[in-house]
Amino acid sequence: MASQHYLTRTCSRRLGYQSAEFWWAVAFVVSVIAGANAQIESGTIVILGYSKQKVVIAADSRESDGQGAYRDEACKIASLNGKFIFTAAGRTKSIRHEILWDATREARAALAATERIAGEKPGDFQDRIAANWGILLAKNIGENIQADDARSLTDDEILVNGLLIGLDEVHRIHISHEILRARIIAAVPQIVIGPVKVVNIPDTITFSGLSEDDIFAEFQAGKSDRSKKWQHQIPAYAKQHGIKDRDMVKAMLLVDLTGTYGKERVPKNPAIHLVGGKIDAVELTISSGIQWIQRKSQCPEN
Repeated sequence: MASQHYLTRTCSRRLGYQSAEFWWAVAFVVSVIAGANAQIESGTIVILGYSKQKVVIAADSRESDGQGAYRDEACKIASLNGKFIFTAAGRTKSIRHEILWDATREARAALAATERIAGEKPGDFQDRIAANWGILLAKNIGENIQADDARSLTDDEILVNGLLIGLDEVHRIHISHEILRARIIAAVPQIVIGPVKVVNIPDTITFSGLSEDDIFAEFQAGKSDRSKKWQHQIPAYAKQHGIKDRDMVKAMLLVDLTGTYGKERVPKNPAIHLVGGKIDAVELTISSGIQWIQRKSQCPEN
């Protein structure tokens, strides 16, 4: 099981918000089932850069099962039918003999099940997809989480932190942010779905780190010796990867640096960082829509 310290990291401290027209706050009592422990896949760094003109996203490929094992094949960024980008961090996936829950799978299901409503405001459709995703994922976690995992939950712990990104009906960038938290009420663990928050989009690009963000914060602050030098690495990194967009290069390099300097380690395997593997990168612009910059072959394009 991944470390609690890691799972409670969130990007909400850096993202600005505006109120959505509606919100959901639904609690599901966690159902504890018998049997062998599920394998919970965790471990993520997602770097998000966003402005009114574009969004750049880069993520690593490492997943840990909390028992010392890890793999570098995870697809942590998804393009949902070519119209929305989805990414999440935390307890995003659990496998026993089958997939018990998968944040990306649930995002695709929520998109398929959400219908448009005549006369709704721009962005409302996307926010409702995010809300439906939270409900579906919370239900699946609540029905399938194992006894040991349920007992380990701490009050107000972030279970899954998800972002749904797209262009709204008037062709503006829209980011919906949904968080699932654990709440302990009368010693009973519950899953609470918070309100969908709409991220305020700045004129100039702003970067945020989702989940494993201690190194990101250090490099953004620029006070340590190594963080003062990292900007000078951008031209060489851009040339190495053949990428011209400086903002995308910055996002990818921040993922790389987190994997290099990150303090968090795979539980029961301290020689391995929680961040690693190949980097996937995608951008969304108001002029060209979604375009993959770098993508592992096993990760679907849409």
